[in-house]
Amino acid sequence: MLLRGVRRMQCSLRWLLLVLAALGSACNGPTATVDSAAVQRITQHLQALVVLGPRVGETSAAQQATTYITQQLQALQLVPTLVPIGSVELAAIEVMGTRYRAAQQITGTDSSVVVRFGPAASAATPALLFMAHYDSVPGSPGAADNAAAVGVLLELAAHLQTAPPAFPIIIAFTAREEDGLLGAEALLKALGTDIGFAIALDLIGTDGTLTLTGASTYIRQSELRYLASMAATANVTLDAPVPHRIVSRWWPQAERSDHGPFTRHGIRAVQLYHRGHDGDLVDLAYHSRFDVASRISPTRLGEISALLHTFVTAPPPGVGPRANDASDDDAGWWMPALMGRWIAPRRLLLAAAWTLVVTALLLLFANRRVKVEPPPTMFGLAIGVITGLAAIALAYLVERFATYAGAWTLTPRFHIAATLLIIVGTTVALTRAIGRRWRWNGERRFLYAAVGIQLTLTVIALLLDAAELAPLWVGSALLLSTAPRFGRFGWLPVTAAAYPLWFTLDAARLREMVFHQFMPAGTPLALWVGFHVAPFLLGAAFLVRAHRNQQPTTSPLAAFAVPVVAICAVVAGIAGWVLKQPTCSAADFSVRNIACEMTEEKPPP
Repeated sequence: MLLRGVRRMQCSLRWLLLVLAALGSACNGPTATVDSAAVQRITQHLQALVVLGPRVGETSAAQQATTYITQQLQALQLVPTLVPIGSVELAAIEVMGTRYRAAQQITGTDSSVVVRFGPAASAATPALLFMAHYDSVPGSPGAADNAAAVGVLLELAAHLQTAPPAFPIIIAFTAREEDGLLGAEALLKALGTDIGFAIALDLIGTDGTLTLTGASTYIRQSELRYLASMAATANVTLDAPVPHRIVSRWWPQAERSDHGPFTRHGIRAVQLYHRGHDGDLVDLAYHSRFDVASRISPTRLGEISALLHTFVTAPPPGVGPRANDASDDDAGWWMPALMGRWIAPRRLLLAAAWTLVVTALLLLFANRRVKVEPPPTMFGLAIGVITGLAAIALAYLVERFATYAGAWTLTPRFHIAATLLIIVGTTVALTRAIGRRWRWNGERRFLYAAVGIQLTLTVIALLLDAAELAPLWVGSALLLSTAPRFGRFGWLPVTAAAYPLWFTLDAARLREMVFHQFMPAGTPLALWVGFHVAPFLLGAAFLVRAHRNQQPTTSPLAAFAVPVVAICAVVAGIAGWVLKQPTCSAADFSVRNIACEMTEEKPPP
């Protein structure tokens, strides 16, 4: 029982850290030179597949797609082979105690189309594999998912036919990705010993940033350097968001694209996709009838095509002869968006994080030498905690009765602001009211609590193999620890320490976490906002109490204005929740999640 309880606690902490990992969007970077003729050919392939309609597995449309791909390869004087699905045994998928798929055996007649280039692949000289599935879900033309990627790989095949690679390369157009990665599973069974590194293209062609996901524990520093180097050579911005890498390390069994079976069987594999559309981090047309060819960006097609042309010029680590690299045992820390092509050793990140944890503690306890009059009391801290919990409870009740659970994800910026008004306003009003009757102190303990929360999150991240998150909190803790040394300018480090709020309360990232099911859609916004605002409310309480102790008298105007403003903030926050009603019904939201924003009158951009 104890072991089961520990495992459940670890699962809960992992879920929390994963959601908190909503940070690290790509910066605007270089753009690849677009080959307009190549983009035109890719677009023609795309349109030829989309016109077939939904290419659902085991249908005539899927068979026509197979025929089209085969004919295009034969027109290039290539000799494609078919790898039928046959009978595939699928393992159960379970994440954090929730079973998403039971173990099952499926039989199919669709086939993946495979073509080889360069020397023969073998266990000694494994091949670099590129994959793109040609099927789509029912009701969707499947332009970005995934006809565009098929067109890109057909263009790559034409390039390799005229410029044969010096190492083995395999291109596969896989069947039935949408209902269990069946084509990839069959491909793994047929070609697994020949594959050294696999790259799946999925959700290609929207106007978001090209993004790397699926970087499991098999993708280490040398592989990251290779990927970053190829992107830099192609003059392409390649992002690797922290949440994506964490989920790939923690739950490789949950990978939902064709790289998944290879990762689960110990073969290094990743996925490349374009993250979002029209300024958002998600593509609401995903798996819908709105996924049409007109939404595909020619610039993005040219970008991914240029990157693949770069990949085929140099083998990845482990494919072909190369010198041994002692750093291969280090997982690496992806930093191209910050420092060009540099992949930092992960051990350096770990050492820096632990050093900053110790430094923050030393600075915090060094503040004990600073005399505080009157001395801090636990009563003051208790009052601060109670009022904070009361504020969160009020915000939760307003959210609970104003609308249905999860509706805030449709207008997150507005509701985050409204919730902040309720929590901060209620906290200030209650503490001012209590202060009129009882004198309460505790500024130092407020500071200890604020720093303690941030350091606790840091240590949890380090222990649960999410070290990339450590800078988010340990830097904040370090800034808070220095506040007493700034005297009346202590608001400077406290304000700077609030930088994690820019990431954890970012509306676009929160929507992305919900869209990808990293975060339950029904997560109470009041709890989320209150949890992250708490350290900074405690830091503000430290400043206020320290200032009051130095200047115990308060002007009548300030004594009147502060609670009035706080109460007005609460009223404004409540009014915002009540008046701002979602455009989607509760029933539609429960079925389609945030994709319910798409309607006949307002299709996605």
